[in-house]
Amino acid sequence: MGVNTINVTSTIFGLAIQYDRLDALCNRAFRNFNGKTINIFIDLYTIFKELRKQNYLEGNNVDICAGIINLAGHYRRFFLKNNIYAKIYLINSSNIPQWNIELCEDYNKNMVHIVSTTLKRTNTLIEYNYDLLDTLTPYLKDVYLIHSTYESSVVIYNIIKKNQDIGDNTANLIITKDIYPFQLAGICSNTLIYKVKKSKGQDISYCVGGGNLYNALLYENRINYNDYDFYKISPKLFSVLITLNGFKKRNIKSIYNIKTAKNLIEKLYMEMLYY
Repeated sequence: MGVNTINVTSTIFGLAIQYDRLDALCNRAFRNFNGKTINIFIDLYTIFKELRKQNYLEGNNVDICAGIINLAGHYRRFFLKNNIYAKIYLINSSNIPQWNIELCEDYNKNMVHIVSTTLKRTNTLIEYNYDLLDTLTPYLKDVYLIHSTYESSVVIYNIIKKNQDIGDNTANLIITKDIYPFQLAGICSNTLIYKVKKSKGQDISYCVGGGNLYNALLYENRINYNDYDFYKISPKLFSVLITLNGFKKRNIKSIYNIKTAKNLIEKLYMEMLYY
């Protein structure tokens, strides 16, 4: 078996959008923002996924814990310099809920394999750091570590919904490398997603909202979005589209190609409007 090595700190800060890129994104996405606080949800899924695939983690024994705390600080500092206070939610899930697997046997089977084949020494180091992080975060003001066996997106949705149900309409920003949370931009008001993306040393992270939700999906799937027009379909139906068209990141097989799925949803949607 070959030796897979990864630098822990570099992996964690792969989820940190550079400040100049954040400036560009926020100047556009928050140009009319007058609030003083923001909820930031940092999706740790891809970090732990990458770490678990390795059989040697380069760094010292507490780099995972320290890196994640510094990642939270990275985003808090950025918004503080813009006079906005950030509450930070660190969301951790392997995204292999038993309920999903019962409905779809192969659901996220790639992650199931990664978790089941994680080397003991790697797993021990991850667990040690996670326990340390769990111990430390209660002492960090408005930094919350949340572990769940449900999908990260479900956890984030529940927090946003509970806040909004009590009249808290604080803006929500989701930081992720995963495509699955895109659907939250379609169903949660006052919520944006910053999709972290790096290429050839450049930070090309971008913002996903209800208005560009479908184009973002096409972009990630390398489909020319000029060939498709989704303006007739509500962003709330995003999850229906990925169910019909398939979702490779969770090993959900396609029932229809993107064009057929789009036309079917559009037809049903228009029928519902005029029913």
